[in-house]
Order: sequence, then C-alpha cells, then structure tokens
Amino acid sequence: MQLEQIKAVLEKAGVVFAPGLTSQEFSAAEARFNFSFPPDLRMFLSLCLPMGERFPNWRELDSPYLVGALSRPLEGLWFDAEQNSLWLPSWGPRPANDAAAFEHLRRLVRAAPALIPIQGHRYMPSSPSEEGNPILSVHQSDIICYGLNLEDYFKNEYSYYFGRKGYELYEDPKHIAFWSSFLE
Repeated sequence: MQLEQIKAVLEKAGVVFAPGLTSQEFSAAEARFNFSFPPDLRMFLSLCLPMGERFPNWRELDSPYLVGALSRPLEGLWFDAEQNSLWLPSWGPRPANDAAAFEHLRRLVRAAPALIPIQGHRYMPSSPSEEGNPILSVHQSDIICYGLNLEDYFKNEYSYYFGRKGYELYEDPKHIAFWSSFLE
C-alpha cells in the first residue's frame, strides 16, 4: 500500500494532518533526541505529520508530551523493576540498592535502540536504520508487537477503516536488540 493511501484511510478515521516535516526539522529532532528516524517513518512523516493529542508533534521538540513519551519506556521499566521485582537475567545481577539498579537499567535502555513515539504508547525502534521495524506497544514491561512494520501498525490500529476485524500479526516481528527480549 502506498503512503498516500494510508494517509487517505487515516483521514477517513478522523486523523488530521499537518504538512510533512522538512529535512531541517528531521535534523533538529534527531540532534535533540540522539536517534535517527528509520527510512519508512521518515518517508511517512515527510509526506504528512499526524496531529492530535496522542500523536507526537515533531515541530515542538520541547513539548511535555513529546519529552514524556520519549522517557516513558525507561520510567515504565523502572516502575516494574522497583515495584514488581522485574529484573531479566540478561540484565545481569540486580544491584543491591535502588539507585544503582536504576542507573544500570538506564544504561541498558540508553544502549538499546531508541523508541520513537508514533501514537500514544506505540513506538518504532530507531535501529536497525532500515525499513520494516516493528511497532511496539509499550506499557511498563508489558511490551507487545502491534505491527510488523509501519503500514501493518496503521492497519491494526485503525483496523475497521482498513477492512480488518481487529489486530492481526502473520509472522514474528524483526528482532530488535534489548526490546525483543520482552516479546519472547
């Protein structure tokens, strides 16, 4: 499906769009948040910028919503580590005190591909820098794949408008360092 077709279907679903981002706006966002937009997300956001309360506005880089969305994955994992005894074996031994444990987890998340907010608590990993990264639904450590790629995500999120009966995945998502450990 072409990006123009996806945009047209989303407009029928009530999504409002602003003009797409310029190369200068992409550069500013990437420099500010230290990640690169994968090619398919870059193509979509250069065509059009979804607007609304659940979409990040990449033109307002200091907005509390955008900054909060970018910090939410670490905060959610820390909540589950602190309150629900989450600590994956792949993270190594849990440090004895909470401050050290948080710092260890923060380093792990910073070393992982950045999660780029798409809508609400749906994110696309920044890496690998290629088309077809999955869209992850991230709520604390409850992380699931909500689309095998950007197009599949929109078809799942707006299934009714794409003629689907609901959420569908036909295969396992691409492996993403760190984040895929929650999917397995």
